[in-house]
Amino acid sequence: MVELEVVLALSSLISFVSGVLVGKYLVGNQQQQQHQNDKKTSQTSTSDDEEETDSDSDNDNIEYNEKIGPCKMVLVVRTDLEMTKGKIAAQCCHGTLGAYKRATRSAQLKPLVDQWELNGQAKVTVKVNNEKELLDLESLAKQMKVPHYLVVDAGRTQIASGSCTVLAIGPAPLAVFEKLTGHLKLL
Repeated sequence: MVELEVVLALSSLISFVSGVLVGKYLVGNQQQQQHQNDKKTSQTSTSDDEEETDSDSDNDNIEYNEKIGPCKMVLVVRTDLEMTKGKIAAQCCHGTLGAYKRATRSAQLKPLVDQWELNGQAKVTVKVNNEKELLDLESLAKQMKVPHYLVVDAGRTQIASGSCTVLAIGPAPLAVFEKLTGHLKLL
């Protein structure tokens, strides 16, 4: 009986050790293969129909511009509409994307977009009490020639169609926002 237990224990130990060794062998070969693939990938460039996977690759040749300084985007949200957090998030996404797309279409605004991208695409969310305050800010942004985008809701969920929900302002240098939105409270 004791001999049987010893044989089973040794058998289990041998199985365990062989499993560990096989595992180390497989992992080692897999890591070696991955290293070789990484070397091959870094030595070849992507073709026109391939996408680069490095998220920072677009910014590799952009240098920080001291004259412009850091840039940000401010998202101005109406509180009188009593939107849910999810609705506010969706409207802010619409605003961010709209302002970004407008800014990227302009050769004049390209340096601002580049600075904003270099600094992590900073966004700040502030609040206004009503539509008049929102539209006054939009008018001031137009006068100051600051990129902006007014989100007008389609009315498919919580808000009436045609309601102005969010004003995205920027990307623009930090100093611009002192006059434009410096008086507003964070959301």
